[in-house]
Amino acid sequence: MSRPAFTFGWLFVLCCIAARPNISAAFDERIEFYVNRVKPLLQTKCYACHGALNQEAELRLDTGASIQKGGDSGPAIDLQDVEASLLLQRITATDPDERMPPENDALTTDQIEVIANWIREGGHAPENESPQVDPAKHWAFQPLGNCEPPDSA
Repeated sequence: MSRPAFTFGWLFVLCCIAARPNISAAFDERIEFYVNRVKPLLQTKCYACHGALNQEAELRLDTGASIQKGGDSGPAIDLQDVEASLLLQRITATDPDERMPPENDALTTDQIEVIANWIREGGHAPENESPQVDPAKHWAFQPLGNCEPPDSA
């Protein structure tokens, strides 16, 4: 093979590699969107009833996996039909008895759109995401035990 053909071949391969969509970067952006936009919103608006201390209707919203698992009514998000997602239905409900969060703490239109966009984009969350730690398990709330003082030599 001649040198120009060889060079052109490598140039072609490099251009193909550079031109292909960067799938991992797009995935990372979706994870980043969840971590920076969705999770803080859920933490502020939902964890009081669906976090470590309480799980109304057996629903936890502190990890992507627990959101997909859902609670008594089934999965909280439907990736095939965003509008059928229970989470979206509850935060957009007009009936005060159905709407979440309850009472005067409704989500704004922008906050609802953040959650809807996250679901539309596939509901991505980190695979190794840890749930919120139950504050009652903090060491300061554990019963004291008997221990022997160290030997002084």
